[in-house]
Amino acid sequence: MKELSGRQLEILKKVMSKEMYSLDDIVANYKLSKRTIYREINAINEYIKDYNLKLKNNEGVLTVDGSDSDIEKFNFDVIGYRPSVDAEKRRKLILSELLQMKEPVKLEYFAREYNVTTATISYDIKEIDKWLSKQNVTIVTKPGVGIYVKGDERNIRKAIINFLYDNVETKDLMEFLNRGYNNINRLSEDINDRLLRLIDYDTVLKIEKAIQRLEKSLDYELAESSYMGLTVHLALALKRIKEGEKIKIGNESLLELKKSDEYRFAEMLAKYLEEEFDVFIPEDEIGYITIHLQGARYRANTEDVNDEFVNEVLYEMIDVAERVFGTSFRDDSMLLSGLKTHLRPTIFRLRMGLAIRNPLINDIKDRYSALFERCILIANVLKNKLDVDVPDDEIGYIAMHFGAAIARKNDKTERHNILVVCASGIGTSRMLLSKLQMFPQLNIVDTVSSLRVKDFKDRDDIDLIVSTIPLDIKDKKTVIVNPLLLDDDVKKLKDALNTDFIMDFSSRKAEGDKYKELLHIAEYGKRIIELCSSLKFKDVFGKNSKEIIDSLLEDFVNIDNIDKEKIDSIKEKLLGRESLGKIILPGKGFVIYHCTASSLNKPILIFGKVKSEVRMKNLINDYEIIKTAFLMVAPDNDKMWIEILGDLSVSFIESKDLVETLNSTSNLDEAREMVQRALMEKYYDEIKRNLVGD
Repeated sequence: MKELSGRQLEILKKVMSKEMYSLDDIVANYKLSKRTIYREINAINEYIKDYNLKLKNNEGVLTVDGSDSDIEKFNFDVIGYRPSVDAEKRRKLILSELLQMKEPVKLEYFAREYNVTTATISYDIKEIDKWLSKQNVTIVTKPGVGIYVKGDERNIRKAIINFLYDNVETKDLMEFLNRGYNNINRLSEDINDRLLRLIDYDTVLKIEKAIQRLEKSLDYELAESSYMGLTVHLALALKRIKEGEKIKIGNESLLELKKSDEYRFAEMLAKYLEEEFDVFIPEDEIGYITIHLQGARYRANTEDVNDEFVNEVLYEMIDVAERVFGTSFRDDSMLLSGLKTHLRPTIFRLRMGLAIRNPLINDIKDRYSALFERCILIANVLKNKLDVDVPDDEIGYIAMHFGAAIARKNDKTERHNILVVCASGIGTSRMLLSKLQMFPQLNIVDTVSSLRVKDFKDRDDIDLIVSTIPLDIKDKKTVIVNPLLLDDDVKKLKDALNTDFIMDFSSRKAEGDKYKELLHIAEYGKRIIELCSSLKFKDVFGKNSKEIIDSLLEDFVNIDNIDKEKIDSIKEKLLGRESLGKIILPGKGFVIYHCTASSLNKPILIFGKVKSEVRMKNLINDYEIIKTAFLMVAPDNDKMWIEILGDLSVSFIESKDLVETLNSTSNLDEAREMVQRALMEKYYDEIKRNLVGD
């Protein structure tokens, strides 16, 4: 294939960056005739067609037509650049700007700034809006005008503060407050610098001066956490006041606050701030300063909340915990004492609307996500009792108490050797293993097919066989379970082993050969990108599994060296044991077809939207309408492809929004991004387990 000339490449780069987009621009810049320009366009199209791209001339306006993924692949391969930051960092930076902008901004602004397409930015905005909606703030889109953040001033401030704390560690924030931008070595990256510029350091210096004046009148000392919370609140409040944004507090609440000693101190602080900044601070703002000072006094003096109420909350939380964890906690005196001590200040903070920052919250969510999710249910006791939302930071502290209690229980529990029997290494076995591995009391000796069970029948060290399919075994204790390992299945395991056990919520792996693990991880990451690029999409028609599978595979013949004979072999394998090669996730309308196949060099991955009304029986034996069919076929002699597709199967269950997004979209790029993100989470988990450790 003939390479692009320097001029052709330059024209294409300018069109793709929107620096130059019309024939007249090219004529003016290169002094060419339009006839010559048309020849250049033809030459460019001959080259870029292999990337499924086309340079189009629409009434004198030039555009590059193609999918986002193809455009970005071309950028990387030929033009030599990728987006300036990865998707996660880009979204944080966009959100940081949106939270500070006073006027609407167009998507093209962010597309140019981060070197991606407007379609990519549009998807970023959808993801950002999900986070903002949890803060009761929304992104408004006005065609022809742009996008902007809209919400109650109190919620916008709360969103900014939560965003700041989510993205800057507490110790780094304290260092910033003490030393400023220029002296922080650890925050040298552009993203962290821009996140901290949500608050102004010169403003912080003046706030510190005002607080120091106030402290001379206080009868208690401000703790570091109270000082940080008050300083951040005031820095943001002053910035918003200068921008003309006003916050409101209810009249009744304000009258009640005025009765407190802290209101007098808040008025003093407001007066000092007005002198420093030459700005008027309204009563409502003074009310919020009062709340912060009340929280600081509470932390300093540790006043008691009503002990009877604390006990009531404590034992209701224990009741919920025993249900969600399936074990007893009432005999754990360390848990009861520690949690009760923690609840007193927690109840006060929640009543007063004060935030606490948990410096370990991101680590807790990453490494102990299942524990955290269950503790949300426990924290609902506080939510219902106090009629307030419980922040993640508070839930994180609750999770630490119950995590320690679970660790104490696990240390006392005997381990049991189990053999896992499944029909496939891709779907059901990986789903089951992901659940069983969360029980530290279960030592998984091996995972085998039903044909290999006989090789283990003489092993005396196996305490229990756990299978997803019926087995004809008489001399070994066997339990048949659902691949999702439902509560009833856990009870079966407990009864069979005559023991009580609960999940371990950390991610642990035995020490191994680091060099081999590094090679494995590198290859795993490379294959994720290859797999996602190979994902195909199509509309599917059919009234049963046979017709759906036929429809999914019909366009695959003679692609990637897969002839009709191989396709027929795959169909036969899927349909010949359909009940084993098919997974229907309960309540999702999502069917997964999976198997391994010989003579494949790489996997087949197809995502189909089911256009016919088809009802199928799911894993808990209920019928439901199928919206999406997802077909996965791995080469049967390639363990890594089987592992990756197995991880994807687990992600369909564990990910909060993967299946939901696939059900709602017909956009192949969006589907590829979601699948890649799900697998990248597994990839990062693997890196942390193998290379970082606990």
